[in-house]
Amino acid sequence: MVLMKKKLLLISTIVTMCCFVGSLTQAVRASTVQVTVTSKDGSNATVMPSINMTDTQISTGDNYIQVFPQEKRQQMLGIGGAVTESAAYSISTMPIDIQKKIYDAYFSDTGANYSVIRMPIGSCDFTLSGYSYDDGDADTNLNNFSIDKDKKYLIPAVKRALSYNSNLKVFSAPWAPPAWMKNSGVRAGKGPALPIIGDGIFKNSEINPEYYQSYANYLSKYIEAYKNLGIKVWALSVQNEAENAAPWEAATYTPEQMANFVGNYLGPTFNRKGINSKILIWDWDKGNDPVHRDGFINFNTKVLSDPNAAKYIYGTAFHWYAGDLWHEITGKPMWSTDFYSLSTVKNKFPQNHLLATEGCEENGPWLNSWEPAARYIYDMINDFENNTETWIDWNIVLRSDGGPTHDVKNLCHAPIMVNSQTNEVNFNPSYYVLKQFSQNVRPGSYNIETTASLPKVAGTSGIFKTAFINPSDNTVSLFVGNTSDKDQTIKIVEGSQGFVVTIKANSLMTFKYSLSGI
Repeated sequence: MVLMKKKLLLISTIVTMCCFVGSLTQAVRASTVQVTVTSKDGSNATVMPSINMTDTQISTGDNYIQVFPQEKRQQMLGIGGAVTESAAYSISTMPIDIQKKIYDAYFSDTGANYSVIRMPIGSCDFTLSGYSYDDGDADTNLNNFSIDKDKKYLIPAVKRALSYNSNLKVFSAPWAPPAWMKNSGVRAGKGPALPIIGDGIFKNSEINPEYYQSYANYLSKYIEAYKNLGIKVWALSVQNEAENAAPWEAATYTPEQMANFVGNYLGPTFNRKGINSKILIWDWDKGNDPVHRDGFINFNTKVLSDPNAAKYIYGTAFHWYAGDLWHEITGKPMWSTDFYSLSTVKNKFPQNHLLATEGCEENGPWLNSWEPAARYIYDMINDFENNTETWIDWNIVLRSDGGPTHDVKNLCHAPIMVNSQTNEVNFNPSYYVLKQFSQNVRPGSYNIETTASLPKVAGTSGIFKTAFINPSDNTVSLFVGNTSDKDQTIKIVEGSQGFVVTIKANSLMTFKYSLSGI
């Protein structure tokens, strides 16, 4: 009987201790939540008063977001922007102190602290002139290859970015090869030698297969030349907008041509030369409509189903643009809603990486406008919810008129815009949205599972959410975007802890807290 009482006492003590430890863990778990907001009413990545987590439960009828930090999804490379010649030139026109202010804003620890950058291989619409690295007559041995034209503006700008963070990942993409490699003999997609309508535009914009090996060598020489200058190209897209015969520099591939070029020329050439830059395909929109020819799903499925090509391919790059004939004719920006494309391809090819490599509000500078910021919020959150591992903005800086461009008028928005006549710098709302994401979506962090019951949305207007965990400091960052004109009250819950908060109309709000103590 005495022994039995001792056992019961021991069991009771253990249970009591377990309850105490559980209560202690729960008490330690209660966290202070840091709140940051960018909004149409003028908050610019502004840190707001903190919120304390308390015991919280979800009830029937609640608008809520539930966070599951242990359920990791894709690992992140981070956020960044494109250093084009137009961007580098625009920065260079400003006084030295303003140049520093801009570079600090993008690349310093206290700024956006970008993790990735993108740059064109040769000229694109956002360069000061048209050029390749081997212009003139056919030069299959590439005896005249030179990157000297990049040395005035582009290379110094990229090196300055790298001076803040030598681990910046550099993405590169060609808009067009040398003109002599194309069927049309011109670098533009719709140059003077091309028919105005029909498949002739597409076929004339293709690269002559006779020059596939020369082009593989050309891209290899580019990577090697930049490496010799201390710039490592982490990833190379085979072609910017692979099925878009654009009015500016362009080249087009069918899926069969892309698989042939990668599997039989570019991949083997990289192997022979010891080049380990990642190879990306597509680099165009998420759309599957006739404007996008084969479309995102069919193009990527066909190329990735070719084992000879797939073994060299790291991932699919894509852009945020959308369009139908009416929007193309009227020149109005159209928000892409085809996020299902990303998950469809990811589910078919789980080892394939999805990388958002370009987005900007086109058709005008949109100076000081909230609309581009709302588009970033909507697109970035939905991309991340559909397996995207990085998000790269287009030009980091442009003039306040949306240029400079060359040969075509393709004026666009940039997060930071400058006026060299007045030395004025505009930090547009979109800059603060990107900064808010980049400061929290760090390389090595993971997107994590969230579930929600939110107010019904109409199209691109509503509440959107995504969350990340950063293993380096064990913090969770929950992003909630409200692209509507109405404030919304939401209950945010993780486990048995949470809080109730009002998500401001036209805002991006970040809720960051530590998991220490679990």
